[in-house]
This record gives sequence, structure tokens and C-alpha cells, in this order.
Amino acid sequence: MKFKLEKIKEGSMVCDPLNPKNIYKVIEKITVFDGFDLGYGYGDNDVFAYGETKRLVRCKHIDSDRVYRYPATKKMILLGSPFCL
Repeated sequence: MKFKLEKIKEGSMVCDPLNPKNIYKVIEKITVFDGFDLGYGYGDNDVFAYGETKRLVRCKHIDSDRVYRYPATKKMILLGSPFCL
């Protein structure tokens, strides 16, 4: 079954629905802040200040030991979980 990565527990095994040979282990879920604040007060440059948080999931590829980051909204196929959903 396909689930969003935000619903899958850490330690679970998943695969990419577009390429089922790519098998990953979910390592951790993190929230990162992306953006900047110019910090000049209320001037002309404040229109360029922005900020947003993103929820990312780190997955380790089983064969190559490389770690990839995916958005938490990406859907993956759940192969096995040490915990129940």
C-alpha cells in the first residue's frame, strides 16, 4: 500500500512506487526552517524577507548506504514496519 512518508514510522522499509527496486529504510523525520530575515526593521528590504518550515524525511538506500531527503508528502510503498501504523 502507498502511504505518505509522514505517516510511516521510523525504522520501516519502503520502496519507490516509480522504481520498486529502490528500497529504503526510514531513518528520521525532521523539520527545517528555510528562509531569511534581513533584520533591518520596517524598511524597503523587508519585502524580501521570508521564512517557511518544511517537513523532511531522511531515508537510507539499502544497497548503496546513501541517505536521501524526501518531502513528507511523498508517497512510498510500505514493505515492512517494526511498529504498527
